[in-house]
Amino acid sequence: MPNFILENDDTTVGKTNESNVESQEKTETVETESEETKETPTEQTTESATSEEESQVEIDGEKVPVSKLKEWKEAYGNDSRWKDKNRKESERINAEKRELDSLKLLKPALEQRPDILQQLLAPKRDIDAEVQSHYGRRPDPYADPNQFAQWEYVKDQLLREQTTFHLQAQTKQDYARAEAVRTNDEVFQSGHSAYFKEKLVDGPEFMDMQRWIMENVKDRHGAYPKNSFDIAFAALYPERKMRSEKVQTVKDVLKSQEKAVPAKKEGVQKTETQSELNESESAFVAEANARRSKR
Repeated sequence: MPNFILENDDTTVGKTNESNVESQEKTETVETESEETKETPTEQTTESATSEEESQVEIDGEKVPVSKLKEWKEAYGNDSRWKDKNRKESERINAEKRELDSLKLLKPALEQRPDILQQLLAPKRDIDAEVQSHYGRRPDPYADPNQFAQWEYVKDQLLREQTTFHLQAQTKQDYARAEAVRTNDEVFQSGHSAYFKEKLVDGPEFMDMQRWIMENVKDRHGAYPKNSFDIAFAALYPERKMRSEKVQTVKDVLKSQEKAVPAKKEGVQKTETQSELNESESAFVAEANARRSKR
């Protein structure tokens, strides 16, 4: 069997060396990737630990999570907005109160001169005059039908407003009249109890007081003031008014005596009120006691 001697081929050797180098490089690359893969979880763990450490802030020696700080910041913002809203509302209320106080200062002057308020108010709408004026501008329906149709539309609208206005005015008048009747009845019952039943005046004198009120006391929308009979009694019977006031004073004194605790000194009971009464007042005390015993 012949022996064959293979000569070294440069090309073959070169290829072999190149393949060996490539395989070695691939091996090193795989080893490097495996090392990097092995190191990645460690690095990720380190980064997560670092992020956890960074997510906490030390305040007064205590570590507080950043999320907690965000909650505190949001709560502080809500509280600030709430306080700002309350401050604005308080300023508005104070401004309205100051305006109301200034208007209260004008009330006595307006009560004495109601005509001033009427001059300041805007003039009332005269719907009847508007309707009459509109009828005076009635166009010719044959000459200009479109203008006449527009006039008819405005006329119907004005008539509706006129009806509503008169109904509202009538309702207000009825309500004011009912309130005046109720108020006058209360005034009459109060005066009847205070003067006629107390026998300060008799029947004809009480009628005179009513006539004097209607002739001399100014009513407001038909209603008379609650103290009308007091004014009439003081004007018609001033002496009785003074006497009744003294009697009422004595009654108040007697009531205070009944409630007062008497002071005892050497077996004698004495009150300061009794020592201060003069002869005239003592007479009224006797009269008041006599009236009280008859009741």
